[in-house]
Amino acid sequence: WQVAVLGLLALQPFGSPIFSPYAISQYGPLAGGNNGAAWMGMESSYWSDGLNRSFWEQVPENSTVFVAPVSHQFQLQAIMSLVPIVQQRGIRLVPYEYDPEKQKGLLLLIHRLADLPPELRVVPRGATVVAETRLDYVILARLIDTSTSEGR
Repeated sequence: WQVAVLGLLALQPFGSPIFSPYAISQYGPLAGGNNGAAWMGMESSYWSDGLNRSFWEQVPENSTVFVAPVSHQFQLQAIMSLVPIVQQRGIRLVPYEYDPEKQKGLLLLIHRLADLPPELRVVPRGATVVAETRLDYVILARLIDTSTSEGR
């Protein structure tokens, strides 16, 4: 039993992905955790799991939010109809058309690198971060306000 206890204690620095709210996006120690995976250019998340309750609580009520990237035609409608806090707060999600002059305001960036253009991986000059979800310092999702930002 002592070996089992020592084994469990040895694994503690790595955390237990089954207890993490972002377990589906957790990289193991061989990849260097999420920081190592990000350094190697691997995806931070495929599943939008960074869009949890604490994230949505930071989104202003009755707001329209542009979203990038949109993975499929039903994604935004599904979030609006299946996520209770989005309904309760009256949040409306609209696909981002990648025209910063045409669509200024709240912009939700889901950090899926295969689909997110490089210029959207950083906060534009003049924009402010409203909400952000990170796992081991790696961004999973970020909401920015581009109302006063300069073009990209």
